[in-house]
Amino acid sequence: MGKPKTIDAFFKKKDADSNSKMSSSTSNPQTLAPEQRHSKMPRIESQVVESFDISTLQHDPGLRPQIWEYPVNQRDEIRCAYLKVGPHRFIPSSSSGYPFSGTEKNRRRFQSSWYKMFDWLEYSEAKDAAYCLPYFLFAKRPTGRFGGSAFTIEGFRNWKKVNDGTHCSFLAHMGNGPCSPHNNAVKCCDNLKNQSQHIDKVIDKQTSEEKVNNRLRLKTSIDSIRYLAYQGCPYRGHDKGSDSKNRGNFLELIKLVSNYNEDVAKDKISDVLSQNCLDIQSIRGQGYDGASNMRGEWKGLQALFLNECSCAYYVHCFAHRLQLALVAASREVIVVHDFFSNLNFIINVVSASCKRHHDLQDAQEEDIAHLIAIDELETRKGANQIGTLKRVGALGFSFLFYL
Repeated sequence: MGKPKTIDAFFKKKDADSNSKMSSSTSNPQTLAPEQRHSKMPRIESQVVESFDISTLQHDPGLRPQIWEYPVNQRDEIRCAYLKVGPHRFIPSSSSGYPFSGTEKNRRRFQSSWYKMFDWLEYSEAKDAAYCLPYFLFAKRPTGRFGGSAFTIEGFRNWKKVNDGTHCSFLAHMGNGPCSPHNNAVKCCDNLKNQSQHIDKVIDKQTSEEKVNNRLRLKTSIDSIRYLAYQGCPYRGHDKGSDSKNRGNFLELIKLVSNYNEDVAKDKISDVLSQNCLDIQSIRGQGYDGASNMRGEWKGLQALFLNECSCAYYVHCFAHRLQLALVAASREVIVVHDFFSNLNFIINVVSASCKRHHDLQDAQEEDIAHLIAIDELETRKGANQIGTLKRVGALGFSFLFYL
């Protein structure tokens, strides 16, 4: 048997001179010539603009600095200035029109009719190229992706691909989906122009409105508590559920006060709408009775909703109008008039005495039990409840929502 091989036998040692040359070349990469360096992305030289004047901004898209070259805290101001002026749309005054480009057999040029087809389009007479204003305003520093800076830095000049049907380069730049880079830039422009919906102003508005509403709720609650305390009345009722007919003195007094205070009524209605996932901005109509605190043009309930939603037009409640018409018509019919007169007399007599009221409820309970026994009434949860006599109300509320 021969001598066993070690792992060194499978490798060849390098000379010391070659090792020193390689180490020196790798340890000093700055000694390489510029043409020997390899870069995956093109190098774009940019210089941050230290100071500028809004009135002297360059409007030619081929000559203006890129948006990322401006200070970060001043970019929104620059964007608003460009949006106020709009896209730079150069139209030549001479009869020669735009300059031609391309080969002699296939000469093309920019067309001013494209302005009507694409509202974002702008033209640079300095570079004879097309640009996109929204994409420029919210563009980011290029990452080397092919075609990523065609409508912001270099400009687009391949006019042959514009009138190419579904393969139009302008349509390809816009993209098919709503989340394309171009459509995202357009959305950012719309949000920037809508200053009233910016988060800081919305928060300030909501905070001030919440303070007013909270103070109104607190004042109403304190006044109701003071009244009940002076009268020595209990606060709570037997059933404070939302379906209860009598939720206690405190809640019923709050409900009564809200009918005479348009601010409290608005808060209660807004709470009901929010509980049912209905947005106030979706209201397209509102209707109440003819009381001044409801239909008031300046301080009425309808004016409060109209201030928040300009499409919430007010009309006199149709149910109330129908009721008024029926009341007026019934007065002309003697039989109907006598019926309601006797009915109101019975209600007054029964409601004036607790004994008569309990006797009526006992009679009603016996009548319901008899009808259930002979299968004339169905029995289920919430049915056949013992109630009290009530006069027909004249109040009406209605809303029309756009869903």
